[in-house]
Amino acid sequence: MTEHALARGYEVTGVCRPESVGKLARFEGRITVFPGRTDNRKVVEAATEG
Repeated sequence: MTEHALARGYEVTGVCRPESVGKLARFEGRITVFPGRTDNRKVVEAATEG
């Protein structure tokens, strides 16, 4: 999904479990990652701010 969105010019921001952030290293500099649980309201609010 991330590759698909980037290929079409979308800005990608996501919430990812802290222990899985390393799996997204190949997208470094091209996406914004907020480490945290998707059920953590503060993390989701930070990711969707603005």
